[in-house]
Amino acid sequence: MGGCDSKESTGDASVMQYIHDTSIKQVKPSPDLVNKIWRDFDKNGDGQLDASECKNLKGTLLRAYSKELAAKRDILIKLVASPQTSAADKQQCSAVERQVSAAISTIEAAVRKNETDSGEEMRAKLDTDHNGRVTKDEFVNEWDRYVQGLIVG
Repeated sequence: MGGCDSKESTGDASVMQYIHDTSIKQVKPSPDLVNKIWRDFDKNGDGQLDASECKNLKGTLLRAYSKELAAKRDILIKLVASPQTSAADKQQCSAVERQVSAAISTIEAAVRKNETDSGEEMRAKLDTDHNGRVTKDEFVNEWDRYVQGLIVG
């Protein structure tokens, strides 16, 4: 049996696309989520985050991302339960669901480990030009790398 985009599956193309899009290496925080969190944390609206604005950013991002992953996992579970889903697609959905569940557990453990943070750690991780402030581009690009490193290893 091949990967999530396997030609061996006899299932519905839309199910296969969802499986592919939900595979752990493809899942990224949605642009809406990223924009909402950015607006919430850029308190002075200057388009940059300093260390004080990054306070509790890590936990907020991780909790929000975990919630997004849980919604995707729930859809995978429904696909597995659906009589319209082929046996091959059910098998792949189950495999991806296990990956997503493991990622959620990893994220939740990271949240528990860092219940509160000063903001300095996340500012340092996200601030790629080391100017002491995080731009929105840095936020989007580095946050995705951070999460992928956390859940993919």
